Amino acid sequence: FDGKMLSELEQQYPKAELHGFDLNPNIESIFPKRENYYFWSQDLSKVKGQFDLIIMAAVIQYIDGLDDLFNNLKRLLKPDGFLFVEISDVSINPYGYLFGDLIVFYSESVLRHILNKYGFGFESFECGWAKRNSMGIAKITDQDDQCELKIDLNDALAYFKNLENKVECIQHKGNI
Repeated sequence: FDGKMLSELEQQYPKAELHGFDLNPNIESIFPKRENYYFWSQDLSKVKGQFDLIIMAAVIQYIDGLDDLFNNLKRLLKPDGFLFVEISDVSINPYGYLFGDLIVFYSESVLRHILNKYGFGFESFECGWAKRNSMGIAKITDQDDQCELKIDLNDALAYFKNLENKVECIQHKGNI
């Protein structure tokens, strides 16, 4: 995390307070030094305030302990705030399974289920520059009930067969 995304946001919203977070406190040395920039590190529970927008771009796959994460996100989002989430989607890009540092592998449907479980509604959208990723906007919903993932067994089997075919295709091309 180097704060470049915050710099882009600042161009659109020059009066905004912009906060960045990273688990590694050493990142602060490359974080931009500006009056309206704030850097937080190591412990999300120590972040103060509430925010209109929280961006988690290529982040959630590295997090172990979703209960703590989503409890903090609910605390940190303003009631009308938005959570932008972007993931490397293994249903689109099975190469994602080769990333050895990821803790969890997501598809859009799994991400939607997890967000629903923690009380967030989710609306996905496509972006031309990130065709191998899934992304969308989440918002805290009024309901506390946890949604169950409802999927037909035949759909699930077809999904895994398709994934198996993609992996076999990759292997035959000599890329593995």
